[in-house]
Amino acid sequence: AKPQDKAAQSIKSNEALARELQDSRVHAEQAKLADLERQQRETAHNISKLKAAEKHSQHEEKEEREHIEKDIAEEQKAMKEVKEEEKAAISAEQHHKKQEAE
Repeated sequence: AKPQDKAAQSIKSNEALARELQDSRVHAEQAKLADLERQQRETAHNISKLKAAEKHSQHEEKEEREHIEKDIAEEQKAMKEVKEEEKAAISAEQHHKKQEAE
């Protein structure tokens, strides 16, 4: 084999190696990109799950607050009724004492 043939063969061999290297780099970059896209989808999914959970939690808190407010209102109403009954009883007792005094 002539030196020029060896050189030409070496150049072809180097070009083939360079193509293989480039292909493997491209493949590695594509794999990285696919992994990043997968992570991005997972992150978006987790964010939407968190938002849904937060919305659900806020709804539950609102219902709980409304329930507590309703209980407080009912309690205040009952206390007011008891006070009015006590006033009526005191008033009736005073009226009764007045009548006895007369």
